[in-house]
Amino acid sequence: MIFLIAIGGSFIVKKGYQGKEILFLTLLIGLGLLNLFGVIAVPDMFEVFGGIVVVAWMTLSSFFKDKDFTKAFYIGSIWQLGYGVARWGLLKQTLTERIDLVFSGYEKLMQTEKLFSSMNEEQVIMMLEQVKSMMLNYQIAIWSISMILALYVGIHLLARRTGLSWNHQNMRLPNWIVYLLIITLILAVIPTLRTFGLNCLFSIIVLFVIQGLAIIDFWSKKFLHRSKFILFAATFLMFINILFALFIALLGFSDYWLDIRGLNRS
Repeated sequence: MIFLIAIGGSFIVKKGYQGKEILFLTLLIGLGLLNLFGVIAVPDMFEVFGGIVVVAWMTLSSFFKDKDFTKAFYIGSIWQLGYGVARWGLLKQTLTERIDLVFSGYEKLMQTEKLFSSMNEEQVIMMLEQVKSMMLNYQIAIWSISMILALYVGIHLLARRTGLSWNHQNMRLPNWIVYLLIITLILAVIPTLRTFGLNCLFSIIVLFVIQGLAIIDFWSKKFLHRSKFILFAATFLMFINILFALFIALLGFSDYWLDIRGLNRS
């Protein structure tokens, strides 16, 4: 995803926004040949084509049309969430079997190699079961969050490689994202839809995290003479402390009403 957005996108920009169809068809033919020669299986081809190539295509198409990095980002993110749901619906059995296979391999390795004492082994097995359960239940969120973050990094690199300006510190997602968040909250409290709702909720929250990072970028540039230190520090803390990540998300969410950066006034 990062490679397609940053490298492929900058290549097309330097060509005067020509050739995006050729890039798309080249990737499609390449995937078909890899499948034909048995290098990549059908489920994996679906993953790469649907979750990476198509989403990158929709993201870049939006950018080439409007020259708006923020709009391209949230359009690509919504497509990524949609693919995450489709992936879960179509490949759930295959993904579950792969997760079971990986974790059963870990358990066999522990038993044969005697890597831990009996007490530690039980604790590690319990931890592996918890991680396995999380991966089985939150397949949509794990895919969507990781790919949305990759999309975000890719667009940053695209802006840098092309020399085009992305007013990142004034980035604000459209208002209808808030309504989407409310819908996922409702789904999360319905017992029969709780897991699905939580998957979608976590995927939406990461968008508010990114908007919160834009607010921190705004503050750092306003008060610290365009220093990137606070932005990098906040990003690092976000990955090691879930409570800090939730604070950043709340900051991004509150901007619609508090207008922290004065975007409504401007």
